[in-house]
Amino acid sequence: MPWTNGRGVDVVPDLVGGDYTADSLPAMAWRGRLMLVGALARSKAIVALRAILAKRLTIRGTVLRSRAIEERITVIQAYERDVLPWLASGRLVPRIDATFELAQISAAHALVEGNTTIGKVALTLT
Repeated sequence: MPWTNGRGVDVVPDLVGGDYTADSLPAMAWRGRLMLVGALARSKAIVALRAILAKRLTIRGTVLRSRAIEERITVIQAYERDVLPWLASGRLVPRIDATFELAQISAAHALVEGNTTIGKVALTLT
């Protein structure tokens, strides 16, 4: 991982689950945290327990759906306070793999189904 000088990343937000969860472990830093937010790929994963133990990793799962409305509001306010300024300043930049016009939605969907993307597939509304 050249962008971390071989150290690995501190936090992995996993919205996909399945095999992606296991594939994230080698990219993680010592005492890193994997935040499991969704399971779009599959709800089961086979992971290397030794990698978790050796790196002293933390895996935490969370969803908004089952939370009380007050807790959802608190989470959204924290996102607004802590994350949106990084996006606005360019310190945090989402990775866009491909962009399609809305009329090309079938091609966009095929790209996502092909499981070859790294980042988001975006639709433009013009």
